[in-house]
Amino acid sequence: MAYASNIAALNAARAFMKAAGYDAAAYKDYFKVEKVDGEWHALQIEAFPAPRDPLSCLLIERDGIYPFPKASDPILASSTMDEEDFDAAAEADRLANAQQSAAQVNGKEWIRISSVIKPVKFVWAVADEMNAAALAAGRPAPTRKEVQDECVRRGVASGTARTQYQAWKRSRDNDLANAEKAAELSKRFNQK
Repeated sequence: MAYASNIAALNAARAFMKAAGYDAAAYKDYFKVEKVDGEWHALQIEAFPAPRDPLSCLLIERDGIYPFPKASDPILASSTMDEEDFDAAAEADRLANAQQSAAQVNGKEWIRISSVIKPVKFVWAVADEMNAAALAAGRPAPTRKEVQDECVRRGVASGTARTQYQAWKRSRDNDLANAEKAAELSKRFNQK
């Protein structure tokens, strides 16, 4: 609904909140007031939280404040999908994600979307794991490229692997520098 002024739109949003049984001052969380084509509108930007107990749900439905949707409603009737439609939609989503995920950058596959949980921590864990394995075997520490390639092979996005390896390396270098400085100070002060 259009209003002549922004104050009228704000008052309408407050009145709606009060009629819905909420604090009128909470309108800022659920409405925004905008001027469109010279008219002011109170636009709902957030759904109201559903009541938690069954009795208040029944009372709200009885009072007509928030009627529960029925299967015959046009929105629900058009959104019901049978098994084939659901499978086709899932397959289309999978293909779209795969196309978005894999691309070529400088002749290498560039993975855009991580397939692991918490990829940032995963990169740090892989870097620690690879360095510990190299130290235990008496080999030199793995290179940046080796760590990044291993992370990408395990499902981390290419950009995340690059960025987080650098953060891990900076943190490790700072820790080593601080340990050396502490050892030097300890030696200096404890030799007296």
